[in-house]
Amino acid sequence: MMGFEGNYIRISQSSYNNETAAPHEMSFVIRPDPPGYPCPDPLLIQLVYRILPSCSAATYLRRYCASRSRYEFGRVSHAFAAAISTILDSCVYTDVVSNLDRRLQEGSLSAQELWAEARDDARKLEILKSIAEEVEELSGGHLLGVLIASSGGGDSHMTEILDYLTSRASLPYYEMLTTWIHGGEIDDPHQEFMVFVERDVTKDLVGQRYDADYWGGRYRLQEDNRVPFFLKEYAQTILSVGKYLNVMRECGMSHTFDPIVDHVRPALSYGMGHVKLRDAIDSAFQFAASKLLDLLIRNEQLIDHLQIIKRYFLLDQGDFFVQFLDLAGNELEQNVSQLSEGRIQSLLSISIQAIHASSSSHLLSLDRHWDYILCDLIPYSLIEHLDAVHSFSGGISAALPVTPSRSLYGQQEGLKGIEAFALDYHVEWPLSLILSKKSIIKYQLIFRHLFYAKYVERRLFSTWLDHQSFKELDLRSVLGATYCLRQRMLHFMQNFVYYMMFEVNEPLWHKLMEKLAEVKTVDELMKCHDNFQDRVLNECLLSNRELLNSLTKLMSTW
Repeated sequence: MMGFEGNYIRISQSSYNNETAAPHEMSFVIRPDPPGYPCPDPLLIQLVYRILPSCSAATYLRRYCASRSRYEFGRVSHAFAAAISTILDSCVYTDVVSNLDRRLQEGSLSAQELWAEARDDARKLEILKSIAEEVEELSGGHLLGVLIASSGGGDSHMTEILDYLTSRASLPYYEMLTTWIHGGEIDDPHQEFMVFVERDVTKDLVGQRYDADYWGGRYRLQEDNRVPFFLKEYAQTILSVGKYLNVMRECGMSHTFDPIVDHVRPALSYGMGHVKLRDAIDSAFQFAASKLLDLLIRNEQLIDHLQIIKRYFLLDQGDFFVQFLDLAGNELEQNVSQLSEGRIQSLLSISIQAIHASSSSHLLSLDRHWDYILCDLIPYSLIEHLDAVHSFSGGISAALPVTPSRSLYGQQEGLKGIEAFALDYHVEWPLSLILSKKSIIKYQLIFRHLFYAKYVERRLFSTWLDHQSFKELDLRSVLGATYCLRQRMLHFMQNFVYYMMFEVNEPLWHKLMEKLAEVKTVDELMKCHDNFQDRVLNECLLSNRELLNSLTKLMSTW
């Protein structure tokens, strides 16, 4: 039973293997005629054969525990192997082998008595071996899920052993779960937990790269069976609650929620039951969701930042457009290669400060964020800008005919400053979760579209003023067709700008504000904001190839 050979019982030749290999069974055979020893009784041999499977099971389990206790198998496997070793030591070696050995030395132990004494423990060894074989290649949450799903089949011994093994093996996993949903941290060197962390995706990338997906890429659910079946219905909630707390921890706010959570959280464990586990996860989710939402909206004043973006990126502040073009119009008529970005930034700041000086008290409270607004001269056309944004979904093709009328919307040499000018908005963490680089680029696309449309409208209106000076010359018969064309162009641009400003931006903005007042989680907030941007892009004709191509020609032939 200790796994050692004797005079009559030998290890089968087929059982010799590399000890460092994966656990496998070691079988024993009886030598019926060992040299120098009397031949045993056939009835005794039959009795020994009934005991030998228990010896093989004990040896298998010992080898299994030694193998699964290695570092690379992870903490759940370590705990599971330790639980098996505990049963193996206490039930087999300590109580059985030592007692049987003492009786053997006293001469009071027969083979029949040996079998009678070892029968119950032989059953336990058989159960342990069957369980170990079932989960031999598993680890982490997958191992734990199989253990919990296993049924004792009415066998009280198996039910008791399964319950003990599961409770012991689940301890490391529940510790990781507790750390995640109550602290937003993952201590998982072996990747056993249901949530995977991508260390290369950092918060600094959110405001720098369009494709940086911190919210969906930094933490995500494991794709295989490492999500235990009993946690699958809570998987998204568990992922979200840890992400919320992690954002606050990244802001240095862990001291504000740790004492509160420590006070109210129950100890998560296998024995707490389905209802208590669900309540604990829901309670942690509600706490984390409200705290993070409060951080963004109240502490970081997200709504005020969005209002600033509406005023300047969506050109809701009408006098800004006039003020800025009055100052920088001549500069922006030059090629972008000849412009000084520093000078344009200076003129932009002067325009905003002038508006700030004449604003009402309500607008003054918003304008304290004006220094987040920066100038950006984008050295490629809007169609190329759109292609970059839509490239992941097929986008707007750049392989369109190169014509003089493509202007801002097409590829051309000598891009003008008015065509390249855009605003940028720089915010720090955690606002960069909402106003990420991707989000700001979408606002830039909308701004470039609106800004150029209003610029064309302004130039047409300037042409109308020039035409007024010809009234006294009585040139209507000569310039009548010109007047008519100018009026039709101006009428179109005024209506198009009105459509974008008051039939797209304004109604969608009001809906966005109404939804933001009702959201309960940051996920809902991000979804509402993303939907708002996508709808504005779509309804301003920035996502339809044919309409945009037609609009290109109309707006570029003034």
